[in-house]
Amino acid sequence: MTSARVRSLPGWPVAGLLLRAPSRRADGTADADQFGFLAFRKDVSMARGRGELDGMPTDLPAVLLLAPDDVLLTSALVPPLPPGRLRDALPNLLEDTVLGDASALHVAVGPLRNDTNALAAVNRAWLRRLLERAAAAGQRITAVLPESLCVPLAEGAWSLVCSVEEGVVRNVWLRYGPNEAQALPVDPVAARVVVELLVAQTAAERRPAAIDLYVPKAIEARWRPVAELASPEIRVHHGTPLRSWIAQGGPDAGPLAPVSLLQHEFAETVVGRAAVVRWSRVLMLVAALLVIQVAGLQWQWATLRGEASSLRADEENLFRSAFPETKVVLDPMLQMNRELAALRAGAGRTDQGDFSAMVPELARLFSGLPANSLRQMNYEARILKVRLAPGTLLAPAQRDALTKRAAGDGYELRFESEGSGTTAGLGVSLRQKVGA
Repeated sequence: MTSARVRSLPGWPVAGLLLRAPSRRADGTADADQFGFLAFRKDVSMARGRGELDGMPTDLPAVLLLAPDDVLLTSALVPPLPPGRLRDALPNLLEDTVLGDASALHVAVGPLRNDTNALAAVNRAWLRRLLERAAAAGQRITAVLPESLCVPLAEGAWSLVCSVEEGVVRNVWLRYGPNEAQALPVDPVAARVVVELLVAQTAAERRPAAIDLYVPKAIEARWRPVAELASPEIRVHHGTPLRSWIAQGGPDAGPLAPVSLLQHEFAETVVGRAAVVRWSRVLMLVAALLVIQVAGLQWQWATLRGEASSLRADEENLFRSAFPETKVVLDPMLQMNRELAALRAGAGRTDQGDFSAMVPELARLFSGLPANSLRQMNYEARILKVRLAPGTLLAPAQRDALTKRAAGDGYELRFESEGSGTTAGLGVSLRQKVGA
């Protein structure tokens, strides 16, 4: 590669570092911090590996590659609008294509081909986080590209890529046009279904005459049948497609140049390294406080759980000491109430919380009310609720007297107003007093 070939993508390095970003599906896993890298010089000499950003070299300009299943590739006719309005209008072109909120996407625009513009869309917040992490690690990102387009595409052929790092298949995709690529499942059986569907939807004149299969030799036999679904002529390449792609010009590959996502608000710089350093101590302090808070909540939760277990054990011991003949104890408090109620019934005593005991008590309390004052009665969970007829009013002094009388009998009496105007009624609830 020579400097004369670096024109279509400003900032594309003659020597640099390709960074493979972890897929969004890796968020929350150990792979979320693992970046693949490929360092190259203008003589196409390379070094490759995988690790955290902090361990990567920072003396080379870096190009960030996004996983195939994280970038939506499509095309549309972009209206001629000023840059600010165009940035806001681009997500609207994808409303019929995406299932989620299109406004959350960052959409980059490629050159005009066949009366349409190539579009590449990615989650804006996720891309911002990637670029912030790269800036914090000292990386100078000069371009952000869909990795699915960073593979050679011969005339009349498609390219099927099986990307393997550290013996693990990370991504599989099929590039079948200048700005057309399809992410495939990493399982060959599932990938066959997607390829069959894609071939069936492709017009006969656009189907490939050959397939360039980029796959490690150890798993070639598993992926060759998938490639043969698109074309019987298979050209196998055991090396990485990035090596050939860089040698053929990389982003300066004419009509095959990929769309750079470093546009709009990300065009100049997303977050300066100085800003990251300036805020790093604050962020570390906030993170430490969050860790302490979470640890404190966990400790408090464990303490409360231990106390609850201890109380339940005391309740169960008390119940078993009172009723040793019981074999199974599931809810000591509930079973204790039931056993006590059974003992009272056997002794001919009525439980104050029973319906049969509460109705006479309520009748005694409201014996001075006019006839037909009762409109509704409901007994549930040892609480007797009564609604009096509209217009039935009790002075505050009467209510206080009734409440005290009920308390003397071992009950708790409450008044609640219901409705308004001529339909206003008085709600009354009676329950056994705690400890009675």
